[in-house]
Amino acid sequence: MLLEVCDVSVQFGGLRALNGVSFTVDEGEIVGLVGANGAGKSTMVGAVSGALGRHGGKVFFDGRDISGLAPSRIAGMGLVRTFQLVQPFHGLTAIECVTLGALYGSMSDRPVGLAAARRLAGEALDFAGLSKVADLACDTLNASQRRRLEIARALAARPRLILLDECLSGLNSGEIDHGISLVRAIRARGIAVLIIEHMVRVMSALADRIVVLDRGEKIADGPAAEVLTDRRALGVYFGTAA
Repeated sequence: MLLEVCDVSVQFGGLRALNGVSFTVDEGEIVGLVGANGAGKSTMVGAVSGALGRHGGKVFFDGRDISGLAPSRIAGMGLVRTFQLVQPFHGLTAIECVTLGALYGSMSDRPVGLAAARRLAGEALDFAGLSKVADLACDTLNASQRRRLEIARALAARPRLILLDECLSGLNSGEIDHGISLVRAIRARGIAVLIIEHMVRVMSALADRIVVLDRGEKIADGPAAEVLTDRRALGVYFGTAA
């Protein structure tokens, strides 16, 4: 088991955003994390990646307890994330932005020197279909390119598991199709994926399993084909559950 989330709870003041949630992600698996707005999906990504503290439970990565570790330590172990709100480094070019991911990624095969990190960044940009904009400022990229830049920066860190937080949000139909192909190609590299996405067609095309959250609690966890035909899960998915 690559990732084990065990009974995790997160609270903001009097609001319990996650309440004893448990699930797993296996090597090379794509797991979808779904739910209506406010269900706790991005909170879970923050708790797993170390960006948010937990009020209960533990997180294990490759058998090691990573609960309470800093995000940089967790990323160095091979667990990286993208952000729902794209966060490029303003003032840097695309390749400079991705080079930072290469420099501060996996500790097991960290590149020696800036030139080696830049080569890794170039490979990640090419993989994401961004080689033609490598020398452009991040600020000048369009929405689709910025989404793919987030993925390229994460890939340059040499992850074993990547957490994709609505990486296809706001894209048109053709761009979504390209994004689906990109996520499949990531898995083909042996990288496991935990993906948050609201679009059913994305989940049905990508996910091996789906975990459904509703107001901070897990209400479903199973093969994608089963969850996507469960009436209660679908109600939560579309925000229409009682």
